[in-house]
This record gives sequence, C-alpha cells and structure tokens, in this order.
Amino acid sequence: MAEKKQLELKGSMYNTEVATQGIALGKMMKKIITENNYYTVIGKTNYVNVEGWTIAGAFAGLNAIIEEVKDLSNPAEKEIKWSAKAVIYNRKGVQVGVGYAVCSNKEAKKKTFDEYAVLSMAQTRAIGKAYRNKIGWIMKLAGYETTPAEEMVNAEVAKEERAGGVDGVIKTIGSMKTMDAFDQLKANLNKKRKDYTAEEQKLIKKALDEKENELSVSTP
Repeated sequence: MAEKKQLELKGSMYNTEVATQGIALGKMMKKIITENNYYTVIGKTNYVNVEGWTIAGAFAGLNAIIEEVKDLSNPAEKEIKWSAKAVIYNRKGVQVGVGYAVCSNKEAKKKTFDEYAVLSMAQTRAIGKAYRNKIGWIMKLAGYETTPAEEMVNAEVAKEERAGGVDGVIKTIGSMKTMDAFDQLKANLNKKRKDYTAEEQKLIKKALDEKENELSVSTP
C-alpha cells in the first residue's frame, strides 16, 4: 500500500512538473515569436510559422528531420503531388513523434506552383504537423493556434480574394511576417497577373515591394 501511494505521489509530482515547465516554455515562446514576427495573422487569429515551431521544439529538446519524400504525381492528370514524412527525435536520439503531409498543385491556389514549391510545402507541412502532434499544447499555452501558418496562407488568400478583391489581397500581403511565407505568396500572385487588370497589378506590385522592403530590413 505504501509503495502504491509513493508511485501515485511520484506521478502527481511528475505531472505538476511537466505542466509547470510547459507553462514557462509557453510564456517564453510567446515573447520570442512576437519579437521576431514568427507568426502570421489570418483573420483575427495568430498562426505560428514553421520557424517558431522549430524554435519551440529546440527548447523542448526536440528536433524534426525529413526522412522520406515520395513523388505521387499523376502526369496523365497533370498533377504534381509529393508526400513527406518528418520524424521528431529527443535529445537522446529516440524517436518520439512523426508527422505526415502531402501537397498537390490540384489544391486551391496551388495550380501555379512549380514542382520544387510543391515538394517544399509538403516538407514544411510535415515538420509543422510533427511538432504540432508533440507540442501543440505548448503553443496553445503561448496563445497561438496549433495549425502551422504555412497551411493557412493560401486558404486566406482565396478567402480575401472572394471577400475583398484586390483590397483583400493587399491586406493579406500586409499580414506576412516572414520572408519564406512572403516569397510563396509573391510567387503565387506573380503567376496570376493575368487575373487582374493593369491598374490592379500596379497596386499589388506596390504592396509586394513595400512588404519586401519591410521584411528585408527586419530580417537579421
């Protein structure tokens, strides 16, 4: 009986310690992510970019590695599609988590993606999902949503285009917080120039140039 109580007490102390460490890490990540703009505002919600997830993982003693990519393309359907697998390892080199993801140019707003961009997004998604599965609760404690920002950017562009036309697109450009997310958005918009009038193209280009200059100055 005494041994059982000791085990119960030990388990309770362990859970309390984990919770305390998680809360402390959440506060630390809130500061780091905010100060370095490692997040993207979509609507009224903040989504952490993959850089933020990677840093959070490092503080938690975790590291995500892409261990497998597969070409799932279907030439007959003109589809470029890749899958990726990211594995999470702890400080001892033990596998403690995994994340799988796919990306296809058949997705909304990815029809103009080159193959390298589709492959890159599959890997980015896999890394984000791997960390989300393992430390999503810590990011939630930090005040952020647990869906990685890279999965949300193109969905938000589609939403803003439907809701606000060019004004919505410019708003989305202004919400970009990292150069990686901005580059993906810029490439997508540049390939869609024919969808806009000459005047609209000028407005979009001006917004892109201003945001690029802003990010270039703020990026170390």
